[in-house]
Amino acid sequence: MRAHVVEKIKTAGVVGAGGAGFPTHVKVDAEVDTVLVNGASCEPLLVSDLYLLKAEIESFIAGLVTVLECTGAKRGVICLKGKHKNTVAVVAEAVARDTSGRLELFEMGDY
Repeated sequence: MRAHVVEKIKTAGVVGAGGAGFPTHVKVDAEVDTVLVNGASCEPLLVSDLYLLKAEIESFIAGLVTVLECTGAKRGVICLKGKHKNTVAVVAEAVARDTSGRLELFEMGDY
């Protein structure tokens, strides 16, 4: 499955949105212990990640689980600022429904 997922991501041209454009297929093809999901949304008016987490949480969790399987990670930590209470609540509920014990929510301060 790993090779199939990595190839799909590579073919789609998915890259990180953090400015450097790092290819996502390289990340998914790595072996890691923990996958961190950066949901910090540090730009004041940037709310698309928060919206997608609320509106598409089941798809998001399925994607995260796929990344965990591809990388061999034992943990997936979703990092959100605590001030985004509605999104934190939706993610907390989804993490609580997960029976694998691999998913976590980490609430960050507003830095």
